[in-house]
Amino acid sequence: ISLPLQFSIRFNQTGSVKFAGDMVLAPFSTNLRLELQDIKLKTFQSYLEPFVKLELVDGDFDTQGQLNVSATEPLQLTYRGDANIDQLITRDKANNKDFVKWTKLDVQQMLLDVPKQDFKLGKVIFDRPYIRFMIKKDSTNNVADILVAQPAAKPDSKTAVKAIAPQPKSPEPAVKIGKIEMKNGQSDFADYSLILPFVVKMNSLNGEVDGFASNSDDDVKLKLLGKVHDLATVKIKGNYRLQSGDSDITLDFSHMPLALVTPYMAEFAGYRIEKGQMALNLAYSIKKGQLSAQNKVFIDQLVLGEKVENPKAVSLPLELGVALLKDGDGKINLDFPITGSLEDPEFSVGSLVADVLVNLITKAVTSPFKALASLFDDDNDYSTVSFAAGNSDLSTEESAKLDRIAKALTTKPEMVLEIKGVAYVIQDRPVMR
Repeated sequence: ISLPLQFSIRFNQTGSVKFAGDMVLAPFSTNLRLELQDIKLKTFQSYLEPFVKLELVDGDFDTQGQLNVSATEPLQLTYRGDANIDQLITRDKANNKDFVKWTKLDVQQMLLDVPKQDFKLGKVIFDRPYIRFMIKKDSTNNVADILVAQPAAKPDSKTAVKAIAPQPKSPEPAVKIGKIEMKNGQSDFADYSLILPFVVKMNSLNGEVDGFASNSDDDVKLKLLGKVHDLATVKIKGNYRLQSGDSDITLDFSHMPLALVTPYMAEFAGYRIEKGQMALNLAYSIKKGQLSAQNKVFIDQLVLGEKVENPKAVSLPLELGVALLKDGDGKINLDFPITGSLEDPEFSVGSLVADVLVNLITKAVTSPFKALASLFDDDNDYSTVSFAAGNSDLSTEESAKLDRIAKALTTKPEMVLEIKGVAYVIQDRPVMR
């Protein structure tokens, strides 16, 4: 016999819970239209405290959908509907600062099957989300600060006996999301582990992720566009496979003021950056654990600032290296690949990039005249100018070398050229006699 059922109640004065539908008593089953409105998330603060040191400052939860429950073995419970969380604010108790917040989160076309651990979401939209991430002086981060250490379980004799018996394997949770959208997001990032603190604000973050499925290795397509301090533009685009880790990702940074990355230059080479702009085009591909990356770096009008005392910095004649790498217009173009195995425990993308940059600068300063020759796209040896034996006249070809060196030096006023004359006894003396 099916019985009609209708129920409504106020929840903590501001919220409401309503459901209406029908119910069968034996065996028990129910099909209900469920509505939850203005449920204050702060009410559930006590459920968070055993796991995270995070304060639910504000946030309202709403949902409307169809709930089906059937008292079979196992219990059948499904829910189909929409939900949203508005004005969420969470605060990091360790630092007493906002951690994650947003204006609105919409979850559309939910289909939740609890016994099958199958959770499908048609669309998830974040409106003006915010997250703060900080690396501390000891290289730990603020996410680790909020996690509460969980005590290890102590098995007793009863538990040990039960563990011997075969247990039915519960299904792995499967989450599938058709599309995730982010609108006008913001983020604060800080790295205090460097010799000089690095603090940056990202804003106007807009993007989407298509085809997320935890139980599939199909391509997840992602796209993100944003700004750094309203100055530099950041674009991220590509595909990623959750299970294998295979990916093709491109990252573009344009109009990046180099003064912003002074902390990383001080950490790497022991110098501040006075001025300049940078653009990056990074293309990373991972196939079966093997990384192949192409890094294109464009630096315009780089001027080094004062030296920073840092015993960990690489020892390089950086001023000379920068002067040699600049072209006639004060621009530096670098294009270098890196490869490696992600399965190697000592593999580090950052270390590889640092090694490449060190090698580029070292090569330039140890072969400065080759660097000058690159300005003219030729292979001439500009380190020597040859005269005919016992003669002060230069050939047209050798004279052209001096003209080009002079032209190069006019674009590099910070460079000084030393010239040393050499005479050869066997060749020069007989002619001069």
